[in-house]
Amino acid sequence: MKRWYLAFVVLMVLPITVLAQDENTEIEELRRDLQELKADYETRIQQLEERLERAERSARKAERSADEAMEVAEETAISSGGRASSPNAFNPAIGVVLVGTYSDFDGGWDRIAGFIPGNELGPGGPGFSIGESELNMNANIDPMFFGNFTVAVGDEDGRVELELEEAWFQTLGIPHGLTFLAGRYFSDLGYLNKFHRHADDFTDRPLPYQAFLGGQYIEDGVQALWVTPATSVFLEFGG
Repeated sequence: MKRWYLAFVVLMVLPITVLAQDENTEIEELRRDLQELKADYETRIQQLEERLERAERSARKAERSADEAMEVAEETAISSGGRASSPNAFNPAIGVVLVGTYSDFDGGWDRIAGFIPGNELGPGGPGFSIGESELNMNANIDPMFFGNFTVAVGDEDGRVELELEEAWFQTLGIPHGLTFLAGRYFSDLGYLNKFHRHADDFTDRPLPYQAFLGGQYIEDGVQALWVTPATSVFLEFGG
């Protein structure tokens, strides 16, 4: 009787032991799968963190580049809003323009019927000429003003003459888009008037400039300019 009882107990315990071993094996497999999944996620998280760090560095670099570009644009806007530039802060910028021309034409062709223009009209006399060569100096007077001085060397009837062509100062850094200019200067009237003659593509100015301005309008006075704060359209008022 005892033998049968012992055999019965062994037969009952054996499946439980086998089942426990199977469960332990399955648990180990689950643990390994979990560890592999955890390692895979950690690798992916590390890769994402590295990509995020690279993106942040690129964004900071782009922001610095944008700030530098904005500073350059603001400086360019200030200089292009008038005639000012930024040469050496202590020594004036000195420039020399040499012009040489040769003309061969009959006199009287440049007369305009119904107009008696003054100033400089036409390409000058026939033959060789130094044209209108220039000596120019300009500099920042201080952080608030910019000055320009130009002397023209002209050929008048075979004689070399010196003439004060421009002498003016301009304000810098006034808020709200305001700029003031005073002295002797070429007015911004029209498109070409503010440019010197040596910058022209032809030896004589277009007919309206010759008829109404005598070639170029220059006067002693004060000029006020205001650039509107509109962002999409450049709009300037002044006179």
